[in-house]
Amino acid sequence: MQEFPSTITSKGQVTIPKAVRERLGLSAHDRIVFVIEDDGTVTLRVPQYPTVASLAGAAGSLERKVTWAEMREIAREDHLAAKYAPKPCIHMTLASTEAQVSLARNRDQPHAPTTRSASSS
Repeated sequence: MQEFPSTITSKGQVTIPKAVRERLGLSAHDRIVFVIEDDGTVTLRVPQYPTVASLAGAAGSLERKVTWAEMREIAREDHLAAKYAPKPCIHMTLASTEAQVSLARNRDQPHAPTTRSASSS
C-alpha cells in the first residue's frame, strides 16, 4: 500500500499527486468520484461515464435508423403498456358452489344505486 499526501486549499481544492493521476489515467478536466463506503473508507475512482459524450454507443445500436417520431411513438406505446398492464389477481376457492355462482352473477351485473325512501315520522 502506498500513501500520497496532499493539501486542501481554502477553497476545498486538492491537487491529486502525479502517481495517482497516472495510475487512474487522469488528465486535466477529467472527472473523479469519491466513494464513501459504509465502514467509512473513502475511495477515489474514475466514473464509468464521466461525460455525456462518453455514453455514445453504451446502449448498443439499432438494426435500422429510427426517426424521432418513431422513437416518440415507441416511448408512448411503452408508457401506455406499463400504465394499463393487467393487475395481478388473487383467486380464492369458496367451499360453496352456490356462493361462487352468486359472486359470479353479482360481478357480471352493474351495481344499482341504492335509494332510500323518505320515512314519515
